[in-house]
Amino acid sequence: MIVRYLSLAIILFLSQQVRAQDLSVGYDMFSHKKPAYITKKDGSTFEGTIDKIKRNKGLLELVVLEVRNKKMEFNPDEIDHMYLAPSGLDKLNNTIDNAYTVAKWDREDVESYKIKEGYAFF
Repeated sequence: MIVRYLSLAIILFLSQQVRAQDLSVGYDMFSHKKPAYITKKDGSTFEGTIDKIKRNKGLLELVVLEVRNKKMEFNPDEIDHMYLAPSGLDKLNNTIDNAYTVAKWDREDVESYKIKEGYAFF
């Protein structure tokens, strides 16, 4: 009997930990027209449009950004964070999820105004 109560308590505790994933909304496709913002680990920032994003098994391999008609390549290990605008179709797919999660993005370490404009933070 005690084992059942203990198991139930552990399950309830763990179910609350899973809710942390509610913060992030998954985007798969990104706009090639709206500006993207990339900050490297050395602190340098870049603003441009996405030319190409290479992935392997869902993991980011390379981001190619067009900055002033020049293509720049960024490897994931040199990127500190980036803001990418989702494509129109992807945004439509996630509209309902965004309505519930955008309010949770008011954090000091995230530029909230970009999130409220529809950008995704990585």
